[in-house]
Amino acid sequence: MEKQSATLRIGVKTYTVSSARGLAYVQRVAKLVSLRSEEIAMAARLQSQEAIAVTTLISFAEELVQAQDENQRLRMQLVDKNDPNV
Repeated sequence: MEKQSATLRIGVKTYTVSSARGLAYVQRVAKLVSLRSEEIAMAARLQSQEAIAVTTLISFAEELVQAQDENQRLRMQLVDKNDPNV
């Protein structure tokens, strides 16, 4: 599958995001990033594009770490359920 692109705005800047996963996926990612950066800019009253971008990145990284921890916890529950010795 060939890469498809979508644009996203963070503050006043426009960026292009590309992926081989299809246009709907790219648009979903672009929308998620745009919305999160807008929320962060408003909540933290940030003006600097760099500050908005870095804070958005940190927010997504925290969310990823939480999701990975939850994934690991659920995997351990499955292992425990499938272990006849538990």
